[in-house]
Amino acid sequence: MTQTKTILGLSLAAIFVAMIVPALADGHLTITEGEVSSTGTVTRVDITTAGDLSSADGAFGYGVVAENGVVAFTTHGGVGPDSEKMKDQSDAVMHTHLVALVPNSACVNTGLQAIPSFEEVGHAKVSGDSLKVTAIPTSVTGELSTTFVSFGLSIIGDAASPDAICIETPTFFDFSEED
Repeated sequence: MTQTKTILGLSLAAIFVAMIVPALADGHLTITEGEVSSTGTVTRVDITTAGDLSSADGAFGYGVVAENGVVAFTTHGGVGPDSEKMKDQSDAVMHTHLVALVPNSACVNTGLQAIPSFEEVGHAKVSGDSLKVTAIPTSVTGELSTTFVSFGLSIIGDAASPDAICIETPTFFDFSEED
């Protein structure tokens, strides 16, 4: 577990160093509000963005740094299916993953590859500029932080069974409450 936290910490530090100018041309990648609330066994995440999520297209997502990885909420029609919620490869539905980040030099922009779980870790619902994810099991994810991230995704290899899913243009947002 300590090795996982060390790799996650080093990966996040590498992302921060790699980010010189955030690429926020699309408002849907700008998180304006983020909240994590927990009832002990399950957690809820609320995200509000500067743009309409329901009309955004492409391969992108959001995440919250967690004790056991990154809880990611993604959409990427044309890739997969890589979750229980996706019907087929063309289904661009917002869905969830617990993601491990690993170094991969083939991911040329950030050097980070996402290795997602196939199992859903919560129920995602999009409405306008809002994303609500409920029923995130803390037994799987561990405790969630108040550090949020938006990102693009790129694929190396065949979209039906990619060699790597690369994290692109990550931008971090901290919504911790100040005293």
